[in-house]
Amino acid sequence: HNFPADGHYFFRMSFQHESTGNLFGNGRGALHTADEPEQIEVSVNGERAALMKVERWAHRQDSESMEIRTERIFVRAGPQRISAAFLKRFEGPVEDLMSPHEWSLADKKIGYSYGITTLPHLRDLVIGGPYDVTGVSDTPVRARIFMCRPTMANDEQPCAEQIILRLATGAYRRPIGDKEIATLMTFYRAGTQEGGFEAGIRTALQAILASPDFVFRFEEPGTGAGSESSRLNDLDLASRLSFFLWSAP
Repeated sequence: HNFPADGHYFFRMSFQHESTGNLFGNGRGALHTADEPEQIEVSVNGERAALMKVERWAHRQDSESMEIRTERIFVRAGPQRISAAFLKRFEGPVEDLMSPHEWSLADKKIGYSYGITTLPHLRDLVIGGPYDVTGVSDTPVRARIFMCRPTMANDEQPCAEQIILRLATGAYRRPIGDKEIATLMTFYRAGTQEGGFEAGIRTALQAILASPDFVFRFEEPGTGAGSESSRLNDLDLASRLSFFLWSAP
């Protein structure tokens, strides 16, 4: 998951239920009991962040029992590997009278059928936040965007022009003219009035992504314009080829 900022996030998990509304895996063949309930672990980059108990008598009519939510957990900005997994509670084979179909949920009625062992199944994992934001750590995406960092106020505009020129050139798939840079710099200056240098870059980037030159692929008429076919210039040909390769299987 790509977290937008350094801050606290919560993780909410909900579980599959039987056709009767009871928690799936709570039938006669359930392996967990009230004294030893199933536990589910939430980890961030392989390290445990929370360990939660699954309510055995959960029912879909009681959303609080069918869903569990962690406390707020601090996570840094950027791509982080999030996982939720049940703890393994037993060893060895289970002697079922009837073998389920690869532990699938093709038929939830097996959850309360005699002779078939079932376990709770996670339905979805929701991440909420951020709360108490402390900033934004350096991420691979930010490193690609901020190719320079101004150390003084006089360095901000030249650095911003370098960043915006590079972003616009890649987004528009062609060289950028001075008038276009000047237009984008007006968005940058408007953003700096609200939140400083990074807010200005963000506002300029929003303008770039909203521009028709990014959304659409324009082709300038080449030699032979007006006839049934005309020669594309090198940039338009390269752009067309890149779209073809991108959409190829």
